Amino acid sequence: MAAYNSYSDDDLLHVLRKADEKAFTEIYNRYWEKLLAIGYFHLRDKQAAEDIVHEVMMSLWSRKTEL
Repeated sequence: MAAYNSYSDDDLLHVLRKADEKAFTEIYNRYWEKLLAIGYFHLRDKQAAEDIVHEVMMSLWSRKTEL
């Protein structure tokens, strides 16, 4: 399979629905820093922002077939 970093977001979601861990890893790597920055901007608490990003990513994985 081609490198996941060349996949569009829609393509990654399609592959993620099949429980592809590499697709999840690419999504995580693509978005964790942006999500952390948004969380920190609103909370001004790095640990809380990290916890929220962790929860968002866990939710994404657990709901992958519903996307």
